[in-house]
Amino acid sequence: MNNFDSVRVGCLATTNADGSPRATPLHFVLTDTQLVWLSPETAVHSQNISRDPHVSFTMWKSPTIALRIDGIARVASGDEALALTHAFRKKLGDSPKLPGASVYAVARKVAYSTTCDGRILIESTAPSTV
Repeated sequence: MNNFDSVRVGCLATTNADGSPRATPLHFVLTDTQLVWLSPETAVHSQNISRDPHVSFTMWKSPTIALRIDGIARVASGDEALALTHAFRKKLGDSPKLPGASVYAVARKVAYSTTCDGRILIESTAPSTV
């Protein structure tokens, strides 16, 4: 399912405190088991996650193929955060520069890959380490 390696930016959907949706474009990396991004804890989407960790993340490989991952976001810590940051930097280099950013992860339990006409190409339940 990781044929989205060349995709660098996706869209994170969270819920604002007033219940309205928030969509944020983010650089990300997919590991074998997780979707990972770095964000400052002061970012609105990070604050939304601290209040309600349910998220949806969409990325597009082409105008007709997309992947959506729904799940529970969490802040990684310790050795796991170091390993995930390494994976992020391996894909994206030193850009974007996010000093002091937290490492967020979502287990790739449910993912949907669809075509522009809405057909589901992949619906999988990936193993989780969470």
